[in-house]
Amino acid sequence: MIAEACGYMPLEPMDITINGIMTASMTISGVYLALRAWKMKNIALAFLSAAMLSFFSTILVNIVFPPDMIFPRSVAAANYAIFLVLFTKHAFYKDKKSIFKIVSTTVVILRAVHFTEMNLLGFAAPSYIPITPSQLGWYYFHLVVLTSQLAIAFSWLGFAALNEHVAMKAETVEPWVRNRYLVIGTAYALFAIASLAYFIVPTDGLALGSPDAFLANVIIVPTVVAHSALSLLAWTMPGWFKRLLNAGKPSRAAPERQEIFEAVSKDVQDRAITTPELMNVIDYIGGKLASKLNKSPGAVKGLFLMAIDKELGELGLYTVNLSKLILVTNNSLKNLLMDIGIDGAEAIVADLARDLVKNQSLLLMMSI
Repeated sequence: MIAEACGYMPLEPMDITINGIMTASMTISGVYLALRAWKMKNIALAFLSAAMLSFFSTILVNIVFPPDMIFPRSVAAANYAIFLVLFTKHAFYKDKKSIFKIVSTTVVILRAVHFTEMNLLGFAAPSYIPITPSQLGWYYFHLVVLTSQLAIAFSWLGFAALNEHVAMKAETVEPWVRNRYLVIGTAYALFAIASLAYFIVPTDGLALGSPDAFLANVIIVPTVVAHSALSLLAWTMPGWFKRLLNAGKPSRAAPERQEIFEAVSKDVQDRAITTPELMNVIDYIGGKLASKLNKSPGAVKGLFLMAIDKELGELGLYTVNLSKLILVTNNSLKNLLMDIGIDGAEAIVADLARDLVKNQSLLLMMSI
């Protein structure tokens, strides 16, 4: 798991198995998320997809270039930590106070040091060449640089997801949405633990195949496998897994077009592009707005759809993201509310905009 991050193909069967499982998980998830990012024009998903596909690119570079060609391997090594930090920022903390500057600066500096020391020292982690006593200091320096950037990036995403899992208690959402945060948080916390466990991998050149690697295998193998499985399921969310996360309750069907399009002109209906996931987003936002207006949810959801169409055009519903939703709320929605004589329209849309920023990751989780 760390070996390919350092730019060396693993030699032991256990390493090959672990890397194969993780590469398959990240590649499948990365391709799926890339398609979703393209269709939704969503920068957060693009960063997450890039993080996962960069893992595959590292493996590919390791296959193409032999171990003594350090430079191309160092270029491809561990870039997914940077992309993951960017995803966490855009998915959870856009327009919100966060430690993004500290985290991103730290990870970028560590990545630069990692690139430099790889070219100067040429260490791999785990090492398939015995580390002599005189080399141990530099080898563990290499481990600190590598694992720190991974642990920071994965821990920040894990923390953000677990924090949202707790916060969702106050929101009216289905159990699978809230539990999805729990799965993501657990998966990325496990990866952080697994990366730190490489400090106990023997340095005799046999890595996880060493007779002294029992404890390392006990920690690394199950955590990496669990991370790979949970991450794949959390991001692709197959139907059976969604039902499982829904705590045995039947999933609420996506809102019917008839309900959403109540009081919406036929012209808007004909031009609207909808999917169940995105209709769930409109359903959630419309419900929030309906509670503020004390109006029928169906009519209010239709009103919000009209605002999207007016502000963004026919592709608006299919490219929903936080920035566009804020734009729709502050402009077209406010104007529509004023046109139909809603008192305090400005205060209502300002309150809704704050809700959207606060729950920005929820909108993403419901649309992928």
